[in-house]
Amino acid sequence: NLTGHVKSVRIGILPARIASILLIPLLGAVSWLAINSVMAEISLLKANSPPNIQASIASFEDAQKRQPWQSQYYVIEIFRLLPSLTAIESSLGDELMETARKGIDVNPGDPETRLALGHIYRTGASITNDSNLYRQALNAYKQALLVDRYNQQAFRFVALAYHDLGEDTLSLRWIKQYNSLFPADPELTALEQQLSQ
Repeated sequence: NLTGHVKSVRIGILPARIASILLIPLLGAVSWLAINSVMAEISLLKANSPPNIQASIASFEDAQKRQPWQSQYYVIEIFRLLPSLTAIESSLGDELMETARKGIDVNPGDPETRLALGHIYRTGASITNDSNLYRQALNAYKQALLVDRYNQQAFRFVALAYHDLGEDTLSLRWIKQYNSLFPADPELTALEQQLSQ
């Protein structure tokens, strides 16, 4: 009956209030960590000299230790290390791949870690002109689209990966899709014109 329902609701409210009181410190800590991570990211992005970059990286690494479930840190780490890659079959290549796997594991629904994995493969492929690595890059970009079907960068790099592979008919198809969704990209507009000739 209605009276019993009201009593049960009141009884149910008490544990919820207790839980909310207990959660306030936890939520505050999580919020503080989130703010700290954002500030570290802004600092890293704004850094424009080696000392500033190193200080920003240290801040980022410190935030990562306290909030390791955030996959964005793994993406930042990949972009920090990727310019030094000279061969996919190397200790740095192994480190980059492990970093990407960790990022995907902590947040399988984040397309950015899958994009970063694609960039590792594509960079390795560009060094040796290895079509197998280009194919793995393409697969990683497509995986990013599976978790975020309208991800602009995933669309873009699928189109470019097909071009890397010499599969220009497919590349042109993806470029047309990309330009219909995300117009005003000079590089892909020029590539579309080139492939359409």
